[in-house]
Amino acid sequence: PTIKHCPTETYLLSILQCHPQTNPWIFNNFFNIMINRETVFDDFFRTSMFFDCPFISESRIQYTFVKKLGKDFSTFIEESVRNGFYVSLEINRNKSFLPYYTTITVDRRHYVLIYGFDEHTEEFLYSDFYSPSCIFAQTYIQKLRVHKNLLNKSLNNLGLFTEYNSGATDFIRLLYFDSTFQYEYSRSFTKRQLYNFLSSQNLYDMMPIPVINMHYRTFTKKQADQFEFGLNTFDVVINALREDRLYSIRPLSLFYHFSKIWLKHIEFLVTLDSDRFIFCNLIKEVSSWKSFSESVLIKGMIYMKKGKQLQNTQDLIKQISILKNQTRSVLEHISEKI
Repeated sequence: PTIKHCPTETYLLSILQCHPQTNPWIFNNFFNIMINRETVFDDFFRTSMFFDCPFISESRIQYTFVKKLGKDFSTFIEESVRNGFYVSLEINRNKSFLPYYTTITVDRRHYVLIYGFDEHTEEFLYSDFYSPSCIFAQTYIQKLRVHKNLLNKSLNNLGLFTEYNSGATDFIRLLYFDSTFQYEYSRSFTKRQLYNFLSSQNLYDMMPIPVINMHYRTFTKKQADQFEFGLNTFDVVINALREDRLYSIRPLSLFYHFSKIWLKHIEFLVTLDSDRFIFCNLIKEVSSWKSFSESVLIKGMIYMKKGKQLQNTQDLIKQISILKNQTRSVLEHISEKI
């Protein structure tokens, strides 16, 4: 997938980008990013949830329901995959259960995406982010291990924590791709979302509901006010660096993947016959933006590894400020052409 930042959008694009007819929807989404001023938690905004995508039907099956069917979890998952479903669920990443998680020695849960089953080896094919560098990759898990992992008594009788943030997650997600759905790309929607990004509109203000479901987290309206959007997200990271509160390169990875999805967006617009020459000239500019964003991410990795001396902090702040200005310039040019 183009984006490999957070499980929800990564797993979603892993499915969608196998089907070219989803490109118009993909490039009418992933327009905005958000970062919490206090915690520096970051992500793409909202549209990366499975139930927000019209190509995906999501069903949530409680573990207790599977048990009442008299089936073990491995058999239920195998039958689901054979019937055309992708399966998303939480597994225990303790390396005593799954050796791929080489640095995790305690019980820790995480969503994975199961997308196939090898009947000869009786292994499920699944994707996850692997330690220590959180690289997204595909691997396999034995059918027997799925059953044992989900029944891990050290967590609870279902092999999962009962609470995470504000809600229980004792269910399996079954995801079905609808190949019949058609979506038409909207230029006006793109232009409106570019305005929201460039003006740093708080998109939660447009949502009147008091409790906001965001991926696997739930926010109250008050908590949502702690988020900055669009161009303001760069300032959040700069302030966190100045106050020695940046403990992860995740926000820099977000900036990189944001530029990366925009390059794919422009390449998509070039394929539209009437716009081929208009957007061809933008490809070089957007490619340069993506390359610089990647260089800032690499500098951030070195910064986290080698230490946070004052000079290194100031240098990284300068690079992020340049990246912010470049992001503004590129997106303004795109907005003029849309």
